[in-house]
Amino acid sequence: MLCAISGEAPQDPVVSTKSGNVFSRALIESYISTHGTDPITSEPLTVDDLIPIKTSRIAPPRPPTHTSIPALLSTFQSEWDALALDSFTLRQQLAHTRQELATALYHHDAAVRVVARLTRERDEAREALSNVGIAPSGAGEAMQIDNAGLPSEIVERVEEVQGRLSNGRRKRAVPAAWATRADVAAYEVIAKAEAGDATFVDVDASGAQALVGGSDGAAVVDVQTGEVSETLAKGESVAAGAWAGEKAVLVIKAGNGGVVKVFEGAKEVGAIAAHAGPVNGVAVHPTGDVVASIGKDKSFVVYDLESMKAVAQVYTENELTACAFHPDGHLLAVAHQGTLSMYHTTTLTFAASFPLPSPAPISAIAFNENGIWVAAATASGVTVFDLRKEGAEAVVKEFEGSGVSGVQWDYSGQFLGFVGKEGVVVQAWLKKEKKWEEGLRSAVRGSGVGWGAKGRRVLVVGGEGVSVLGAKE
Repeated sequence: MLCAISGEAPQDPVVSTKSGNVFSRALIESYISTHGTDPITSEPLTVDDLIPIKTSRIAPPRPPTHTSIPALLSTFQSEWDALALDSFTLRQQLAHTRQELATALYHHDAAVRVVARLTRERDEAREALSNVGIAPSGAGEAMQIDNAGLPSEIVERVEEVQGRLSNGRRKRAVPAAWATRADVAAYEVIAKAEAGDATFVDVDASGAQALVGGSDGAAVVDVQTGEVSETLAKGESVAAGAWAGEKAVLVIKAGNGGVVKVFEGAKEVGAIAAHAGPVNGVAVHPTGDVVASIGKDKSFVVYDLESMKAVAQVYTENELTACAFHPDGHLLAVAHQGTLSMYHTTTLTFAASFPLPSPAPISAIAFNENGIWVAAATASGVTVFDLRKEGAEAVVKEFEGSGVSGVQWDYSGQFLGFVGKEGVVVQAWLKKEKKWEEGLRSAVRGSGVGWGAKGRRVLVVGGEGVSVLGAKE
């Protein structure tokens, strides 16, 4: 007959009327006073539920003094009883903790399996989404567009222009009578034009006319005088725009989406809606009749202005914020989450990527006419990449700035202008010395910048309209 708590033969055994277990009276009464339950079954238990067990035994001796050996033995017995009770309590707590740990591990394993399944389903959905086209409402006929590349007739035009433009590009000399670094350093505001809160500017190939626009439509501005010669899309919110030869291509905000509209003079000659959401930017190919737009729906769309139709659409992993064609037209650059991604124009397949040293949203892209450099503007400055290199070695130069939203090279490739909250800055590349020098710093703030003919004018657009910088005559 052993105690259920200590596992030893009790000197004063009792039995529980509820569980039938035998205990040492001293141990069970101590446990009941602390917990009020049966230590084995955890049922409520009181001292009245204990029945003493009568056994034949030798009568205990009279209480000895504490200095005797029997007194020490009695003390040791009391200590042993306390240790046995503590050990039993610890064993119970250990068993309970093990049960809780097993339950937690089971729940964790189940959560990992659920996350893995959801991740797999997400990846499958993204892959399926990248292979389907979208036919937005209000776009007229349903458009079957995908990422299979451009139609053969457009590919022929693109390749013909690339072959013609790339021949001798690197050896091209600076055009005669082009502005020098000393000329640019003397530029100041010589004219202004009211154009609302303009957000973008694009100068035509001749450098004589600039297309600007904002929340109240777009306008054509004379680069030399700053005078507005024509207004387009009056009363409509224009997010971006670019010249396509003599045509003006504008991105018009329409509700929760956007439409690409084409104008000849002040007359609208076409409208195409291909994005399932807002359109963030537009770029015109060197052919003059191929256009690309990027949107919040994580895709870029290529249009043929001859047929006024969207001919291809490619989905990416993130929202696209800026785009530009290479001067030769064989590459399309799009920006997303602090990275420049290059796509082959004809096949629309991925070519290369150039991540920023410090990831930040890219607001504008500009290719240098030398064909090997590209600049990306962010809120903290401008980064110049070399297309011939990879990784960190591709970074040619970083320029600091505040709230930079517009960047543009001049046609000669010598000057890089960018504008933001602190004003407009022009950096000059000294080819012979192989170094950069600041050519101009003006307090004229804005959101877009462009160059006039022969680099003799710098246009800055912003909330105060259009400012024309040049040398005073």
